[in-house]
Amino acid sequence: MKTRMQITISTGLKKQMDDAKHFYGGYSGLIEKAILEFLHRPVEPYADDIKDIEEAKKIDEWTDLDSLKKKLRRK
Repeated sequence: MKTRMQITISTGLKKQMDDAKHFYGGYSGLIEKAILEFLHRPVEPYADDIKDIEEAKKIDEWTDLDSLKKKLRRK
């Protein structure tokens, strides 16, 4: 299922999107392709994020990814 979102973008980015939207079947297709490409690249967390994760694991507040996905699907 797809979900609708609202975002704010710069004028320059809007022009680039206008130039590319027909190739991807409109804005939705263009944005979805861009997000999928972004998510396929590894993301390096900030040092503070790593520290927060380690602290959450130590005090047993850590939820593994599979459990989190199951909780989100139930909602």
